[in-house]
Amino acid sequence: MMKKKFTVVVLFMFMILHHPQGIYASKNNATKITITVRSSDSSTFFSTLNIDGDFSFFGQLDKRQSFSQMIPDIPLAEITFSKGKKGNVKYLSDSSHQLFLLPDYQRIPLSDQEKSFIVKYVQMTREAHFGKDYPWKQVKKWFFRYKVAQIIDIETGKKFRVQRRAGNRHADVQPLTLRDTKVMKEIYDGKWSWKRRAILVQIDGYTIAASMHGMPHGAGAIRDNGFPGHFCIHFAGSKTHRRGNLDPGHQLMIAKASGQIPKILQDADGTRLIHLFMAAWNAQDWELMKLMMIKENQDDFFSWAKGVKGINIKGINERADIEKEKNDENLIEHLVMEVSEPVSLYTNDQREVRTTLTFLLARNITDRWRIVSVTNG
Repeated sequence: MMKKKFTVVVLFMFMILHHPQGIYASKNNATKITITVRSSDSSTFFSTLNIDGDFSFFGQLDKRQSFSQMIPDIPLAEITFSKGKKGNVKYLSDSSHQLFLLPDYQRIPLSDQEKSFIVKYVQMTREAHFGKDYPWKQVKKWFFRYKVAQIIDIETGKKFRVQRRAGNRHADVQPLTLRDTKVMKEIYDGKWSWKRRAILVQIDGYTIAASMHGMPHGAGAIRDNGFPGHFCIHFAGSKTHRRGNLDPGHQLMIAKASGQIPKILQDADGTRLIHLFMAAWNAQDWELMKLMMIKENQDDFFSWAKGVKGINIKGINERADIEKEKNDENLIEHLVMEVSEPVSLYTNDQREVRTTLTFLLARNITDRWRIVSVTNG
């Protein structure tokens, strides 16, 4: 289990100026809040921020009348309030800046000051956890030929070193030693793969959001590292060597490594969401795909989708309709989009299946696009 940890000690002056209730931080009332950030629910790599001070308002949140009609959107952080001998209370903060009491996900009403307090420290923790999406034109000045960098897989926290050997539109790199190759292969469950993964690249104090694949190819010049060739690392705006295009899978994983997934999904229109979904599918990032779908229809889809190793988009046709329906109090406008994609699916036994996937998407005027269903054929 890998984690990054940092602590903020809340001083008297801070509590007077910034605490949601302006409460004096006496020793008798001293408590602790721990904010934990991960890239996904299953990630074993995480960062924590410990804040010490008087947070008696947090101790009362679980007693407030809560609302259960709203479900969390994209998780941003888990917040643990320590009650000392009385145990801990855990909350989830989501991308709509709502707070939910765990484990039942009951929404807790917050004042503007309380919400501002939570948003500030959740954002601080996320900035410490994720990398910065520096553009390739800047990164290649730091990551010059023969430069060594450390790679951190953002899901597992496993680390290994690489050396840049070549590459103009992106970095062509090789593991530095046999041990580095071993760690890299462990990240890919012992099998080399073209699957894109979100990583952090650390160079001279910079932590840079990036994406790698795990397939040796081409030439390799480092002896005795057990790696037959090189592999590619992409950064924001970097392109493929052959066609000079942005690679959607790599760019999606860079967004994941920089903590930008919540904003990207919030801003995505229906067509863009489909392309993001396809890129996540190729990366077999099931948790990221689940963020793009409504929960009710996920089980049947993923039982089928996990038999697909890769997907290639052939074209796109879309149709959007406006539907209006009434609830008990007012008129709610829903936008429904149907998208048909001619695709080639590559199964786990290497067969190519040409078919058409039909996506049904929906949103209301205050929410983001979500995939309702995916129909094959």
